[in-house]
Amino acid sequence: MNVLVTGATGFTGGHLAHWLHTRGDEVRALARDARRAGALQSDRIEVVEGDLKDRASLERAMAGVEVVYNIAALYRTMGLPASDYRAVNAQAVGAIVDAAKLAGVRRVVHCSTVGVHGDVQHPPANEDAPIRPGDVYQETKVEGERVGRDAAARTGVELVIARPSGIYGPGDRRLLKLFGAIAKRRFVMLGSGRAFYHLTYVDDVCEGLGLCGTVPAAAGRTYILAGGEVTTLAELVAITAEVAGAAPCGATPGLACLAGRRDVGGDLRSTQDRAAALPAPCRLLHQEPGVRHQPGAARTGVQSDRGIARRHSQDVGVVP
Repeated sequence: MNVLVTGATGFTGGHLAHWLHTRGDEVRALARDARRAGALQSDRIEVVEGDLKDRASLERAMAGVEVVYNIAALYRTMGLPASDYRAVNAQAVGAIVDAAKLAGVRRVVHCSTVGVHGDVQHPPANEDAPIRPGDVYQETKVEGERVGRDAAARTGVELVIARPSGIYGPGDRRLLKLFGAIAKRRFVMLGSGRAFYHLTYVDDVCEGLGLCGTVPAAAGRTYILAGGEVTTLAELVAITAEVAGAAPCGATPGLACLAGRRDVGGDLRSTQDRAAALPAPCRLLHQEPGVRHQPGAARTGVQSDRGIARRHSQDVGVVP
């Protein structure tokens, strides 16, 4: 199958491009700067330069393509106006579907985020749980889903929306901050640690996205892609500490306001539940998420070396 991956020089998009190539697909990657795509090119993945905001470059990239995987996104970056998030996370989704129609693309798989559900009041959540975005990233992801659905209804292009939970694996920078803080015993557990935090190993996300692109019954549907193991934050920290060979961190009861600090683990709000239900999407897509957190953390590069967690992105050829 001929496929196009946007965001392929990023963490998730890079893993997906390599995964699809290994599956046997003819993979093309859209990149704003081909110089950042050396790992893709070394795997004989075709790289075309273009921009999500340039309709002509989208149409060129989609020539002869059957399925587009839209993984590109603007994540939480300090100092950027809301208009920048909206251009990439929302408006570009409609442009991609419109370009897909002109190029004869059959299906677009759009990668959203389980974060659109915000703080899950009654975990675990499924795809019908209330939408409660909590920041500009999540708000524009919600908008992107709506824009994509409207464009699909207008053009007849099949659209599948995937909402992955927190993705981690080799090459990840965001959750590595959490793993590194735990390994160095610098992570502070603010609160009881009983809130759920649902992580998904990147290989499982790739498999789920691949199924979204190929299962006929998936057309027009939305799926949460989440790992098979749901842990509380305290359990997640304990497992990671065991893998790193570090003593587990204790909790600081009654405090939660600093849990999202960048220097202790990124977007980790210790009082908000982030658990998603698995059965419905897994039955339809026939996926069984296979990587639990302990081996996943080890593969990510959490190890005991004077308490330091290391990232081994070069081992898998992924450019974050």
